[in-house]
Amino acid sequence: MPDDNESPVVRRRMLNYVWINVCHDDIIERDELCSVPLHYFDMAYDNARRYPNVEVNIWVDYALLDGPSRFFVDSYGYCADTPNVKLRNLRDIPAYAQTPMFDVDSERPIWCRVDYARLLVLQHCLNTEAADDIFYSDFDVADVALNHPNLRRCMDRYGCIMGKSDILENGFLGFRRETKAENFLKETLLPKTLDVTSEGAENGYSAFRRNFKRWFNKTFPVQSWFVSKPMHSVLKPMGYILPDNPAYTADKICYSFQ
Repeated sequence: MPDDNESPVVRRRMLNYVWINVCHDDIIERDELCSVPLHYFDMAYDNARRYPNVEVNIWVDYALLDGPSRFFVDSYGYCADTPNVKLRNLRDIPAYAQTPMFDVDSERPIWCRVDYARLLVLQHCLNTEAADDIFYSDFDVADVALNHPNLRRCMDRYGCIMGKSDILENGFLGFRRETKAENFLKETLLPKTLDVTSEGAENGYSAFRRNFKRWFNKTFPVQSWFVSKPMHSVLKPMGYILPDNPAYTADKICYSFQ
């Protein structure tokens, strides 16, 4: 047993966000200068400032953006002056670029694409980055609470943690490298999600929920799903829409979902 006074292991952590436009900017006429809702990016940069020792990636499918949208996205990153944030292109991930669902003219529902893309990002970072713990978050999470004791407990005990509002959700995900959870992500969750999102389904949530619960109960039978609750209560209920920032919408700088 470790000494109670012993300092906890310091692990490198990486937080990821994913933005994919519904379609290419050229297809939809708009009055706004930028098709990306920058108030979503506000949330990511706020979390980056809150956790300055955490590496933060904002993954964007640049192939779906026109020139003005790219300019605003990149300029935002430059002006934010947050050294722990990187804007990255989803198409630099080979598995993303090679999946037909992500073709520029794809007609697959946006939630199919986003639900699968977040898993590809996690896998890619586990394969290529030095961080021990790799997280994904939706943009509308005000505080990802990466220092919460329950998050640390679950990562240490199970090698993973999932998001929760009133129910289990995939709006926040975390995996630790070289664990059974990482194997589950790569060997089960990714292929099962691809199966349902490639055709038929409207999203990948059902595949996530079903397969994660099944794997967890099989892998940690003594823990019991209902007792252990490897969940992170940081999410808003499904269907929540982040309020607009008038600084962007008043002058039609960027798109609004309201």
